[in-house]
Amino acid sequence: MKRKIVALLVMAMICVGGTACGGAADTTADTTSEATVVDEDIVAPEATEETTTEADAATEEDAAATETTTTTEDGVAIEATDATEDTTADSTDATATEGDDDEAKYVVFTDASNEEVESFAQKVVDAVLAKDWETVGDMIEYPIGTEEDKNLCNNKEEFVAYANSTGFSEEGMTSLAAWDNADLWANWQGACIDNGNIWFRDIDPEKKDLKIVSLFDLREAGGEITE
Repeated sequence: MKRKIVALLVMAMICVGGTACGGAADTTADTTSEATVVDEDIVAPEATEETTTEADAATEEDAAATETTTTTEDGVAIEATDATEDTTADSTDATATEGDDDEAKYVVFTDASNEEVESFAQKVVDAVLAKDWETVGDMIEYPIGTEEDKNLCNNKEEFVAYANSTGFSEEGMTSLAAWDNADLWANWQGACIDNGNIWFRDIDPEKKDLKIVSLFDLREAGGEITE
């Protein structure tokens, strides 16, 4: 009888122990599960925050790169614009300078315009080539020629007589025929046609009175033409 009671007690203790162990195991499992959930909850935001931070950093880098690129492109555009403006300004200055040079082309000896000077030069050439000595005679400043060369002409009548009797060399006429008005040049002595074969100047600057002062062998009487 006592043995049975003892056996029952032992079995009861075993059952109680097993239950207690089972409860402890369940409690441990629950605690572990809760800890895992808590860790997951804690880790997840950190991971999200890190991911967000990395994404933001990448976005900022892209923005910075874009800004740099934009700045660079704008800089290039600005530089290109500045270069264009500089080129335009240089071109304008060059054009203005050329225009000034053209306006001052003959100012060294006359106040007459380019057109007036060049038009007179062409009339002289045309009249000489046509041997229209009357017209040429009206464009000469007298006296012309020299006593030394025995061709002094004191007035239009004497010039016409000289031109008709003595005349001028065919070589000089041929050279003049090949001359171009664009080759007209000037210095303080006047304007030069055909490398010095003919010279003319403004006799009266106030009236812009252009006159021939040297024509082939008929040199200026006063001897002012030196070149």
